[in-house]
Formats: sequence, C-alpha cells, structure tokens
Amino acid sequence: MGKLQRNKGAAWERTVANKLTAATGIPCRRQLIETQQGNCGDIATELPISVQCKVGATPPVWSALQEAVAVAKPGSLPVAILKKNGDRGSPPMEVAVIRLEDFEQMLADLEYFRKFHGALNGVS
Repeated sequence: MGKLQRNKGAAWERTVANKLTAATGIPCRRQLIETQQGNCGDIATELPISVQCKVGATPPVWSALQEAVAVAKPGSLPVAILKKNGDRGSPPMEVAVIRLEDFEQMLADLEYFRKFHGALNGVS
C-alpha cells in the first residue's frame, strides 16, 4: 500500500472517530496500535462497538466486516464503516455495515425500549 493510500485511510479513520464522538459525546480516536501491531480495530472508544474503516473506489465490505467481527469483544457490535470515492458527477457514499443478526437484535431492543418507554408514559 502506498503512502497516499495510507494517508487517505488514516484521514478516514480520524473522520469516523470525530463523527462517532459528535454523535455520542463519548470520545473516539484513531487506534494507532492497529497500524503497528495488526488488527485490533481502527477506532479506540469506550462505546460497545468494534469498528473497521475502509475507503476507496471499491472498499472491501466483506473483509472489513470480518475484521471487525474478529476483534470484537463479547457484547460489542462489530461495524464496518466504509466510504466509496465519488465518481464523476456523483458524491462519495458513506455507509455503516453490520451483520443481520446484530440488526435484528437492535430492532428487538428498540421495540422493547419503545414499549417500556410508552408504559412509563401511560401509553400502551
């Protein structure tokens, strides 16, 4: 991998860390040990997530998710956060990818929260 690609990847990791911090208020930063010692997740955070970031013309979705799963601690959500470079006339696309089983659990948790919150507020 060339220096330009490494710099682009590092910049994307910093951007993702900043976006996660802004969204949650919980500090997130680029995991420098990832580049030094191998796969341990691209983002260091206390959030219960394992993040792998990829950027490029065709970011490797499957391998990014597999890497996130491989280093996820028990109870954490493995997430691949990808940015596809923009083509002529189209802007870049940013996505977060999770496993279907994790998405189903999120929906179940959301439904439970909605019912619980509604019960607290006198709504059934």
